[in-house]
Amino acid sequence: MAVIVYDLDHTLIDHDCSQLWLQYLTDTGIAGEETIAEADRQHQQYLNAELDMNDYLALVLGCHTGKTVDEATAGIDHFIEHYVVPHIRSEAVANIRQHQAKGDRCVVISASVEFLVAPIARYLGIEDAIGVRIDLEGGLITGKGTGVVCYQEGKVFYFREWLEQNSETAEGSWFYSDSHNDTPLLEVVDNAVAVTPDEKLLALSEQRGWQVVYW
Repeated sequence: MAVIVYDLDHTLIDHDCSQLWLQYLTDTGIAGEETIAEADRQHQQYLNAELDMNDYLALVLGCHTGKTVDEATAGIDHFIEHYVVPHIRSEAVANIRQHQAKGDRCVVISASVEFLVAPIARYLGIEDAIGVRIDLEGGLITGKGTGVVCYQEGKVFYFREWLEQNSETAEGSWFYSDSHNDTPLLEVVDNAVAVTPDEKLLALSEQRGWQVVYW
């Protein structure tokens, strides 16, 4: 049995779940139209490895500040069914099932907020999921993150923490990702796989001899 790690956005789904969430909030009147323009701007920063995660959290959590997580995610089932499911990659689901059939343990590690990552992972049949953790004060969302940010090197931190907490090892581990931002974790696992990679990751994969697949 091996540990199989998946990135979420543009890997298991062909979109960014945070952008989809903001579209959902806009469509339902919870957020304004300007939210989408800012999301697009931040996505470009992400592609350039220039995203300030504090700005990302302020955008994604802005409408939820002062609410409980349950209140903020009251429409999560509708969101997944109507906004996420159309973007799930069938090849990704097949890959998950293949690993699970072998007895491998799958986990999603994403730079999106955990209250989105965890339910999407569960929908895909993966119980273990790690995302950006948000700060709560008195049970209410403050609009900020907490702890190490699950982004770039932060994914390595949470991968190693998860291994220790679950009495697992990195021996034989795999990581599937589309982004050069995930290079730190790709370098840690035994089997790095670039999934429909961006240009920087494709070039790096060719240099390192990492497997490249297109989903």
